[in-house]
Amino acid sequence: MESACPVCQSRIDPQGNLYLDQWFASLGLFKDAVIVHCKACGLGRCQPYPDQTTLEHFYEYVYRSRESPWALDFGTLRRHRNRDPRSMAQLSLALQFTQFGIGDVFVDIGPGWGRSFKSAAELLPNPDMYAIELQKGAAAAYRRLYDVTTYSSLTDLGTAQPTIVLASHSFEHLPLPALNELLIDLACLMRPGGVLVAEVPHVDMRHHANVRGNDSPHLLFCTPDSMFRILEDAGFETLFIDTCCALFDQKPSSGTVQMDATIPPGERTRRSLLQAIGARLPARARRAAYSMAEFLGDRRGPRSLLADENFRYGGNRDCLRVVARPVPDSRSGHTCQPAVR
Repeated sequence: MESACPVCQSRIDPQGNLYLDQWFASLGLFKDAVIVHCKACGLGRCQPYPDQTTLEHFYEYVYRSRESPWALDFGTLRRHRNRDPRSMAQLSLALQFTQFGIGDVFVDIGPGWGRSFKSAAELLPNPDMYAIELQKGAAAAYRRLYDVTTYSSLTDLGTAQPTIVLASHSFEHLPLPALNELLIDLACLMRPGGVLVAEVPHVDMRHHANVRGNDSPHLLFCTPDSMFRILEDAGFETLFIDTCCALFDQKPSSGTVQMDATIPPGERTRRSLLQAIGARLPARARRAAYSMAEFLGDRRGPRSLLADENFRYGGNRDCLRVVARPVPDSRSGHTCQPAVR
């Protein structure tokens, strides 16, 4: 096992933390895994990583399968009726740092349900939209619902230069070398002045070891400092980085998440009841209920949408959101090859 952090070269905690595999233990993917973390920048990594072939098979055939708690049937996927607060918040933030022209390119890396495309169609002027997704059936669903073209890798985009790239809860599923390679390719691909907006779970093993939940199937556990360094190493300049969404509970023994005090009392009560009920459901039933809630949402106008916790920043919150843009080759140290299609 390495003794130095690959991001900041500082000392790694030799003890490590047990990897919590609540969902996929029967597969044995993380049977012998621990989470090692850097004492300086806080970056946590699953060690050892599952091999690349096993990971690709897992995400293509298992992660969204009927037996998975994260099941998603792309064949019956429907267009969401309501605004999605998370992607609306992410894209609204990106627009503070770039100009998106009519017909510019928007790319979502790992769109899952595809909610970002509905948000992009509302917030961006006639966007040319693409997805990077490995899941079987995803391409047909995104085309049917949102007129989106899907590729399995960034290189398939060819000469299309994205103005905004969204990676919402995708990077934590990659080994660090694979993430670094993806970010270098992305920096070369993006339009000058374009931005990447990424969101990952905020898991600082120096402080969150006793308040985190399930780890699987995540491979990286990021802090603001470690994410800043990862982006810098790949040729990006960080324009914004902060924690967002729900506040962590400050009581390490509770293992629960504290509601944001700015959420109205009635809404806090409703969410607390849903959390309590959900905690008692079997994994698949809990996921089915969560999926229904995601689809149905609620009929909120702009004012109540902005009150959602996805628009909350600062403090010890459970997600980490960042906006970054590529720097020129001369500053990044990486040489970009001309794209071909």
